[in-house]
Amino acid sequence: MYGVRGLQEHIRKHIRLSHQFEDLVLQDERFEICAEVVLGLVCFRLKNTFSFIKSYSQTGQTGAQSE
Repeated sequence: MYGVRGLQEHIRKHIRLSHQFEDLVLQDERFEICAEVVLGLVCFRLKNTFSFIKSYSQTGQTGAQSE
C-alpha cells in the first residue's frame, strides 16, 4: 500500500468498516448512535445507563453474552 492510491484505499476501507460497525451497533438495542458516521468515526453510547447500573449493582453481571 504505497502512494496516493494506497492511502485512498486505506481510508475507504476504514470508512467501510465504520459503517459495518454502525450496523452492528444499530442491531443491539442496548446502544444508540449519537451522531452521523463521518470518515470512520462512530459515536455511540449505552442507552438507559441508570437501568444498566442498577442491574449491575444488584447482580454483578453486565448482561453481555460470553462466547
